[in-house]
Amino acid sequence: RGLGLVLARELAAHGASLGLMARDALELARARRTIDSESLVQLLPADVTDAAQVEQAFSTMIRRFGRIDVVINNAGQILSAPFDDTTPEDFKAMLDVHFWGTLNVSRAALPHLARHGEGRIVNICSIGSRVPIPHLSAYCASKYAQAGLSAVMAEELRTKGIRVTTVLPGLMRTGSHLQA
Repeated sequence: RGLGLVLARELAAHGASLGLMARDALELARARRTIDSESLVQLLPADVTDAAQVEQAFSTMIRRFGRIDVVINNAGQILSAPFDDTTPEDFKAMLDVHFWGTLNVSRAALPHLARHGEGRIVNICSIGSRVPIPHLSAYCASKYAQAGLSAVMAEELRTKGIRVTTVLPGLMRTGSHLQA
């Protein structure tokens, strides 16, 4: 849903084959119905916080498409609470999705991208990785970590022909504000 679905629709409109990953298989099926029916789309029910599930999803994609050219790390969630009320578990939950999810997906993609000596990883971070936003301490901290990881990946993976792009969007009405 949200930005990920908009990106998927736009890529499909330009002829891309897509692997869509999300925890909820029903949500994936709903998303698939909104994408151009002529596009090749592989639905990948997996949780980005679970490295084994991510590895399995990439194996499925490689069997279907033969290669991967671009990976977009867009999994996210938001938690709004004053710092005093934000628990260590809240910080862990945000880091699990934003930092560890990005790491798990990127590491699973790396051998497939490196095999061809080219590729791109796009990490959708947030303006919250640069601007401290009150009542979003866990979210911002996890986005700072994600953006830092993305910057280091960009430097190190360049030698393998893999470009890493860090995107810092501002506020978007993707539905996450309703869950916050």
